Amino acid sequence: MNDIDLRTALHDWAGESSDGQPPVAELISRGARRRRRRNLAGVGAAAVAVLAAGALAASGLLAAPGDTKSTAAPPDPRLELAAATTSTSQQTFRFVVDSELTVPVHDIQARKGSCSGVIDPAAQTGYVKLGKLNEHWAVAGKRYLRVGTHHYTLGPGDVNAFIGCPVGRASDPGFVTADPASLLRDLSKLASVRKVAGGEVSTYAFTGSGFQGTVTVSGGKVQSLTSTVDSPAQGDTPAYHRKITMTLSGYGEPVEIRSPW
Repeated sequence: MNDIDLRTALHDWAGESSDGQPPVAELISRGARRRRRRNLAGVGAAAVAVLAAGALAASGLLAAPGDTKSTAAPPDPRLELAAATTSTSQQTFRFVVDSELTVPVHDIQARKGSCSGVIDPAAQTGYVKLGKLNEHWAVAGKRYLRVGTHHYTLGPGDVNAFIGCPVGRASDPGFVTADPASLLRDLSKLASVRKVAGGEVSTYAFTGSGFQGTVTVSGGKVQSLTSTVDSPAQGDTPAYHRKITMTLSGYGEPVEIRSPW
């Protein structure tokens, strides 16, 4: 029994008893009973508080400090794809580009093309082979070309455009040189990006200025890109359909290319 209990008991005894010796045993008993009642009341209040907190937590009204899962905005797919594109284009990689061109009015039906190569954007060095007769080299920005048995030294120039793959023939409507650097750069000019699948390999669907397609990303790097263009007839240029698929690999591997002659 503490001092407060004892004082309360003495006060009660003074109001109820006649003069004489205080009944010590009875006073102690009264104080003990009061303390037990107070302790039981405190325990009951604590239990009610615990039950109330549990009910709030179950209803979702009470959240743990720092728990922002319910309010955090989802990642922006445009930013995710831009980060992967930047990471890919800043290091060496190998590529394969497959293309297809259709120009109905010229009786060109799914004319196919393919090329493969490697590029080091930072060192302005790369190599691409187009079929059996055409090869391009770039060594520290200096360009070399083989067409059949003819060899040409072109000197300094735009290595990114030079290490590319033609889609169709130069005279065809819709002809373009699909170089990996430009294809990656075009991903920064997209009108919309939508993430359609996540996980170890993420897939994004996109639309740009006159083109659309999909990109797969793995390990923070662009793994493949498919881009299609359906261009209507415009003036003297007939309608055409163009599809380009690029597959990348060998990220960051050393590129050792020497001048061919």
